[in-house]
Amino acid sequence: METRTSSQAPNLTKSFLDYFLTLPLSDKTIVEIGSAPWSHKFWQSKCKTLYSYEDDLTYFRQTMYPFDHEYYKNNNFIKHLAQADYVIIDNEPN
Repeated sequence: METRTSSQAPNLTKSFLDYFLTLPLSDKTIVEIGSAPWSHKFWQSKCKTLYSYEDDLTYFRQTMYPFDHEYYKNNNFIKHLAQADYVIIDNEPN
């Protein structure tokens, strides 16, 4: 497992982050799919509401929601998507 700190940016392209972080995010809701602890902390500090979903138990924390292959049946996930201003996908599918 890669060791990173919570202040580090997620594993997304620099050009995406350079652009996305210019947007006004402090009053926005983000759904993040693929939420290693450093990524979760990073986005949590940028937006009003964050719903983080993780399928890898190595990275899963209590502040995250489990993400599995039947996500389309998950009522919380469906509700969170409806509330989201942005959806960020940073996941390695199993």
